[in-house]
Amino acid sequence: MTHAHSPALPAAPIMPWDYLRLRRVAAGLTRVRLVDMIMLAGAKPYRACTKRPLTQAKVIAWLELVETPGTRIISRTHLDLLALVLPIDADVYVQLATESADRHPTLCGSCGVADDAVPVSDGRCRVCTAANRSRRLAA
Repeated sequence: MTHAHSPALPAAPIMPWDYLRLRRVAAGLTRVRLVDMIMLAGAKPYRACTKRPLTQAKVIAWLELVETPGTRIISRTHLDLLALVLPIDADVYVQLATESADRHPTLCGSCGVADDAVPVSDGRCRVCTAANRSRRLAA
């Protein structure tokens, strides 16, 4: 599924590694917590596609790697495994990883949500804009 494209690019396009980090942080997950969730949910699907054991050290190294600028997940199986525990849209990730920046979907610059009806003029979705406004009013 291809998502609609932004008519204008933000100053710095969101790349695949940015998308994963934004979605993880928006979900309130640290890398350590996400690793624990992958270990619980992912062990069985992982073993189905490889004979190698899934260890916490391997998952930590992999998660750090996929959030490193310039790195892309190339295995759809691994991407789908991550999507089991992290609120990401695998199709959006693939689009970010394979298409030029001018063909990326519109994403919220704060949380990475990929709903074309949501982003507003400042590059944030309505939820993030409202949360920011509430914090300013409370200060």
